[in-house]
Amino acid sequence: MDLFWKHVKTEGKCLVWFGAKVDGYGKLRRGSEYYLAHRYHWESVKGPVPEGLELDHLCRNRACVNLEHLEPVTGQVNTIRGVGPTAVNFWKTECIHGHAFTEENVWVSPSSGRWKCRTCMKREADTRQARTKGPGRPKPDKETLAAELKEYTAVALGEWYGVTDNTIRNWAKKWGLKPPTRKDWHKLKKTVG
Repeated sequence: MDLFWKHVKTEGKCLVWFGAKVDGYGKLRRGSEYYLAHRYHWESVKGPVPEGLELDHLCRNRACVNLEHLEPVTGQVNTIRGVGPTAVNFWKTECIHGHAFTEENVWVSPSSGRWKCRTCMKREADTRQARTKGPGRPKPDKETLAAELKEYTAVALGEWYGVTDNTIRNWAKKWGLKPPTRKDWHKLKKTVG
């Protein structure tokens, strides 16, 4: 243990490891085994860390080996006590637009577990629907579309007819018309009307 204390210095209330480090945690070697310094110290003095728990640095200093600054906790508790993105998001009470994170207003992705604000999701869906629905003009006939494709971009026509630009291209392809290429866009009008 004398060799252990050779690498420790006092900084405030922390006992900081000044030997080798990995991701900010003290690291030491005993024989052929490598240990995290704080865990080695804990196990030397207090015995093994209980099964399923890990040591949390209450002082947030990863190099600290002060036993008073260490507490065995679950991985989840250790994570949410931290300062990483998971911890920051865990403590949020509202979305970036100010809508409260309540049980009724939070949707959790079944695949990723990520949270999303239901109010924002509805607003996005309404905006997307309004953008794709457009004024509701009827589908043009072949001759009308052929004439319009010579004058307007597929994006502009899509907005005019309330469909996507890909739909305009598909109509043109179906009727054997050639929609304008990207090289021609600079010659065409960007809006209809």
